[in-house]
Amino acid sequence: EYIEQVLISKEVNIQGEVKPSPSVKNEGSKIVLIKLNHENGVNALKPSEEIVFSKDVTCLYGLNGSGKSSYFKILNEIVGGNKQKSILPNIYLEKPPSVDVKIEYEQDGEKKASVSWDNTSRSLIPFNSIRVFDSEYLEGLLDRRFTDFTLVEPFGLHLFQYLIDRIDFLKEKLKKRTHDEKEKKPIIQAEFFLEAHKKSIEEHNCSDQTQSELERLFTTFTDDKREQIEKIEKQIKTLNQESIGDKIKLETQQKRHLTNIKNLFVSRYKNLQIEITSFQKLITSYHQFKKESDNAKKQFEVLNKIPQTNSEKWKKFLDAGNEYSEDIEDSNKICVYCRQPLLDDALSIVKAYGLYLSNESEQSLKQTTQGLESLQGKINKLNLDFDPDEETKKLLENYFIEDNPQESLYSELLSLKQGFDSSKNILHQSINDKNSQQKTEINQYNSIIEKVEELIENIDKKIEQYSSEKAERKKLIEDLQLQLAPLITHRSVFQQKEELKKWFEIHQEQVFLTERQEGIKTRKFSTLADKAHSELLTENLRLKFVEELKDWESLKIKVHLEKAGTSKGRSSTKLTLIKDNNIKAILSEGEQKAVALALFIAELRMQKISNPVIFDDPVNSLDHKMAENFANSLLLLDNQVIVFSHNKLFLNALENSPNGHPCKNLNNGCSKNKGKHLFLYDIQSEGKNSKGVITPRNENKAETHIKKAKKLLNKSPFQGEIEVAGLIRKSIECLIDEKVLRGIIPTKLSTKSSKINWDALKKVGCEESVINSLHKIHGRVSGGTLHNGAEAEENPPEKEDFVEMIEILDNF
Repeated sequence: EYIEQVLISKEVNIQGEVKPSPSVKNEGSKIVLIKLNHENGVNALKPSEEIVFSKDVTCLYGLNGSGKSSYFKILNEIVGGNKQKSILPNIYLEKPPSVDVKIEYEQDGEKKASVSWDNTSRSLIPFNSIRVFDSEYLEGLLDRRFTDFTLVEPFGLHLFQYLIDRIDFLKEKLKKRTHDEKEKKPIIQAEFFLEAHKKSIEEHNCSDQTQSELERLFTTFTDDKREQIEKIEKQIKTLNQESIGDKIKLETQQKRHLTNIKNLFVSRYKNLQIEITSFQKLITSYHQFKKESDNAKKQFEVLNKIPQTNSEKWKKFLDAGNEYSEDIEDSNKICVYCRQPLLDDALSIVKAYGLYLSNESEQSLKQTTQGLESLQGKINKLNLDFDPDEETKKLLENYFIEDNPQESLYSELLSLKQGFDSSKNILHQSINDKNSQQKTEINQYNSIIEKVEELIENIDKKIEQYSSEKAERKKLIEDLQLQLAPLITHRSVFQQKEELKKWFEIHQEQVFLTERQEGIKTRKFSTLADKAHSELLTENLRLKFVEELKDWESLKIKVHLEKAGTSKGRSSTKLTLIKDNNIKAILSEGEQKAVALALFIAELRMQKISNPVIFDDPVNSLDHKMAENFANSLLLLDNQVIVFSHNKLFLNALENSPNGHPCKNLNNGCSKNKGKHLFLYDIQSEGKNSKGVITPRNENKAETHIKKAKKLLNKSPFQGEIEVAGLIRKSIECLIDEKVLRGIIPTKLSTKSSKINWDALKKVGCEESVINSLHKIHGRVSGGTLHNGAEAEENPPEKEDFVEMIEILDNF
């Protein structure tokens, strides 16, 4: 409380350099657990079960599924064990009761009122000083770890960690308080503030200068300024009403459409001129080669006898026959058409055909003719169809030619298209007629294209004019907004004056808390803690660890404990081997467990106040010798020890250790003084809804179970079928051990199976009829051979049956 007061006080230097209060004390308390009572609600544990703890050592022995782990989980959550354990309700019940556990304890020798626990919290005070050893803790012991979790008590070294943890806690508290202050700030509508002021408010980073500038605007906002705002806003609204951008967009679209039309006419005109030029060249060549072909034909008089030799059909006829003759071997003697022998006149004609077809002038004429045919196809593809949108068409129709006011540019373009189409037709006809005398020039082409370009140029001027007007209007609006901004800011600040005053007030507190939080340092504490741990803690732990290892006779490997550094007041240690640092790779699982337990016990021996310690199955993986070493070490500790186990070897080692004795009276009435008082319990299951039945180990005998069964049978009305069945079953198992085997269990009978080997019992020496009688009763109260309670459905025992069974057992 003093530290908290100092760190948050505004009168103290923010670095935290303060003198400790002489009234601050940190005295530990010795805790002793007296009793745990499970009233209801934890897993399937039987209600109203009670565990009385020895002030020395308490061992709870039970097999898997008996409910033993549920009791460990209860203690683990109450004391705040290494890892939170999940506690579930009884899954077999439709409406399981809520958790209700009570624990009685002493503090510094004074008995305290019992504490109730309902599983809504863990690590209850003062039980959080109790330590737990389980599988999670084991892993931490074999890795680099923080010793001051458990070793700070002997020399007051825990104060270093306590102070640092407390300071860190207070820093977090300051951080939370800073956040809470921030949340208290009123919401400021800063969208109309100047950008720098808006950013400061939104980021909660308001400087003194920003605050002063805003506070100057707290002055009254006059009517004149309101009128000025209205006037400027009206001007801006008027300027924004007509969108020049839309005009620019429209003109740009019209320019694009006109440009596309112009480019269409220019490209088609250019292509037509190219084709006209090609035609002129081809037609000239055609007439030249035609003349040469006619002259060549005159040299073959025999061909003059054939009519129509100047026609194109005749020439094609010759070409076809010539191509066919190339595939016929005897075409020089046989007619390729009628396949009859050629006579003298026919033969001379065929020879003349061959000479005529091989004539170069005829070949050139043929190629020129093909060129003219190809030109026809190219001209057919030249189309000058244009279909402007309505706006562009309207624009063209309204643009009249200066020297002809009756004609619009649109009509001129149509005339130009007609002239283009006419020239195409003339060119087609000229090709067909092989005549080059017809005129193909398009009139007024250049002047019309110039008018289109002139119209496009006019649009460019409009766009430029609109753009200039838009820039001027934008600049005017910006100037007006610059005039408007401080007025709106003033109005907004004035309207939120009270909120801003509150905001600034809270912000100053927030800034102070932030500076206080950032100014608190713990480095000096860590430095001093490192020195203290090096000189006191680590060396003492090493000595105790070496001493403890000597008591573990079966552990022959040399293991060392070394210092591994300090961070924030917490010193850490590590276990190493002589030649290898990887202890996990060298030691077996059992050796690892033994080393970890030895170190844990060494830590316990160093504690100034020996508070309770709880072990959960600590001897897993240990052989019988190591289990015995551990049992002896536990009985030498000054701590109250509570251990859960299902290991029979370990249980036997505890019972027979020279360092303690099993108590018969578990209510603190044992008068023996041989070593430590050892309370031993068996934890058993009486069915899926009744696990965790606590029985003192010295009461686990036939006489006790029969007595309990009689007591239940004497109740009216009788409702204890399941409990009586369980007690009868237990009494039979105890009778076999006590009367048949005489307390000695042969090795061959100590099987892992939970079933009784009845046939083997008959060979021990007892009468077969006795064994058969016990077998029959045991099966009757065990649901046959299932061992899951009385038969509850088909053939449940009646009260009279139970009475008869008890009489037989009582006389055994």
